[in-house]
Parts: sequence; C-alpha cells; structure tokens
Amino acid sequence: MMNDNKTAIITRTALFAALTALATLVIQIPIPGTGYVNPGDGIVLLSGLFLGPVYGALAAGLGAGIADLISGYVIYAPATLVIKALCAFTAAKLFALLDSRNNRTGAPIGKFMVPNMIFSGIISELVMTAGYFLYEGLVVLKGAGGLSVSFAGALAGVPFNLIQGIIGVVLSTALYPLLRRLNASV
Repeated sequence: MMNDNKTAIITRTALFAALTALATLVIQIPIPGTGYVNPGDGIVLLSGLFLGPVYGALAAGLGAGIADLISGYVIYAPATLVIKALCAFTAAKLFALLDSRNNRTGAPIGKFMVPNMIFSGIISELVMTAGYFLYEGLVVLKGAGGLSVSFAGALAGVPFNLIQGIIGVVLSTALYPLLRRLNASV
C-alpha cells in the first residue's frame, strides 16, 4: 500500500512538472531584454496547493526550469528552478496555515478558500518578483556598469513579473476549485 501512495505522488509530481513546462512554453509574450511573460505561474501555484510544499516545489521548479532550457533562456534556468520552487513552497505553506487558522475559528470549511488562495498567491508571486530582481541584478546584468546600473536594469523587469504574477494568481484561483472537485470525484 505504501508503494502505491509513493507511486501516486511521484506520478502527480511529474504531471505537474509537465503541466508547468507546457503552460510556460505554450504562451510566451516576449519582454524586451529580459525574457517573457507566461501563464505558467498559475500551474506553479496549483502545484503547491495540490502536492504540498515539498512535491509542489519540486514539480514547479523542474517544470519551469525545463521550460527555460527549451526556450533558450539557459542563464535563467538555475534561478527559475529555485525561484519557482520557492513560489510553490510559499503558496502551499501559507495556504495551509491560513486554512488551518480559519478552521480553528469555527468558520465553515471552504468559506475562506478563495481569499486564502489570493493572499497566498500574491505573497508567493512577490517572492518570484523579488527572486528575479535579485538574480538579474546580481548575475544576469552584473558587469553592466556596477551594481547600481545592473539593479536599475533589473528594476525594468519588475512590472512584467508582477503582471505574470497577477495572471498566475487569477488562473490558479479560477482553476483550483474546479480541479479540487474533479480530484475529489476520482
């Protein structure tokens, strides 16, 4: 019985990694100079919510990192692996914390599901935005005239990462209740 459970979680992790890569690769809106905006963050957040912090982080990081490699953004792949893993981890932990807190207050189960998802998604996407800002400032644009210049350049990507984050929060918030119902019926 234990092997069945382990096989199921490995299968789901691989599925969410593939879905993350696919969602990242299918729609890419190029950003001048830094990369692209995509709906993959929606699946990153769903990975954390459905798989929990550890397996969700693994699925999100691998899927998004593979998408960067396939897309030719090799310099971003290591950072993406870590940053997207942190996003899924943060979303899963924060959502679970908020959910357990609400359940202790006697609120009906699911009453705060959407606000909890939105809040945990926003915090997670702020982690993503900060992660790419730091990576671009310290690694990608380093040597472009000193740290102040490289961080000024990295600042240009922040609005696009915030837009991607908003797309991810909206997508995951829309899909989670539906997928949760489907998962419960299987």
